[in-house]
Amino acid sequence: AGDVSLAGTVASSDLVVTSSGAVTDGTDGDLAISGLAQMTAGSIELGNDAGNTTNFGSLTFNSAGSVNIVEDSAMLVSGPSSAGSGLDLVAADDVTLDSTVTVVGDVSIIAGTTTGGIDVNAKLNGSGAILLDAADEITIDAAIDPTTVTLTADDDITVNAAVVATDLITVSAGEDGSGGFTLTLSGSLTTTGAGSDVTVSTGSGSGDLSLAGTTTALDQVLMTSSVGSINGSGLVTGDTVALTAAIGIGNTTGIELSASNISADTTSGDLEIDNVLGTSVNVTSLTTGSGSIDFDQSGGGVITFVGPVSSGGAVDGGDISLISSDGLVVDDVVSNVLLRHLPRQPTREVTAVESRDECHVEHVDCAYDSPRGDSSSSSSSSSCCCCCSSSSRDSKHTNSSGSSWSK
Repeated sequence: AGDVSLAGTVASSDLVVTSSGAVTDGTDGDLAISGLAQMTAGSIELGNDAGNTTNFGSLTFNSAGSVNIVEDSAMLVSGPSSAGSGLDLVAADDVTLDSTVTVVGDVSIIAGTTTGGIDVNAKLNGSGAILLDAADEITIDAAIDPTTVTLTADDDITVNAAVVATDLITVSAGEDGSGGFTLTLSGSLTTTGAGSDVTVSTGSGSGDLSLAGTTTALDQVLMTSSVGSINGSGLVTGDTVALTAAIGIGNTTGIELSASNISADTTSGDLEIDNVLGTSVNVTSLTTGSGSIDFDQSGGGVITFVGPVSSGGAVDGGDISLISSDGLVVDDVVSNVLLRHLPRQPTREVTAVESRDECHVEHVDCAYDSPRGDSSSSSSSSSCCCCCSSSSRDSKHTNSSGSSWSK
């Protein structure tokens, strides 16, 4: 058949439409299908006019061209479906994909304005960009594989399956202020193209970031929990990894990285990171407003701290431990002091820098309220340590053979 118009009112338990042309419902068509609606056509455009009322129990679609369907209720895609030139699905409530959807071109799926979540329970393939936008939660239980993926939800986002994109994955939870992100052990975020990135953020009012599954980008991984924490032992891999949080990074479950360039900054709380990369590493910033810092370069590459390593500032900070299985270079300040201009006074605990190969310490400012004390050292012994404690005003450097020097 040629074009099919479903103008007027169509009410039935089931609907089957097959056409080589376009399937439309005009400006005033009303579709009330309580069961399954199956549509095969050259293109499909239903429910997208203000005069339409469109409700299906469930639906499948297969089109050589574009598909644009708007439902005035929840939407359930129950059978294998495809679109040859882009897909737009909009529902007033939840959108559930219970069968594979394959699209040539871009995909946009929008669930609700005040309520409505998105559940992806079968593989979603797209050759272009994929946008999932929900008023409530987004749950990914099946693979997604396009050029770019954007997941945006007013509430939580949970990924339980592989999400793969060529260029970019953007995850934004808690768009209304409250919402976290969970990457479970069975889930992953992966970009494969040169210069590709992964960006994850959570709500501005509440929302933690939990990483049990793996995250991989060839360029940058940027993760932000503006009022919460970032935790989880799922490996995060990228040329550059930047972590920003409010109440801790690895404070309950340490973060595992494989990265060449690292920054990790939290307003308060502990910071714990293990980096397994086997080549050289630069750390541009490692800071917390009050907690301890533990950084272990266990992969074997030489690590250089080119930016500040600090705990405290508004208050006295916690312990700082920097450990490397190879060379270690500190080119900036290591500090756990209260930043105020008072006479020198001992304050808290220990700042330690340990390397199992060569160690260069340029600046250390630990447990004093004064400007930093500058020193430099190098040792080719199997380990070296730079530390100070509340019982001493001096910053002492000791190697494994027992020799030491102080400033």
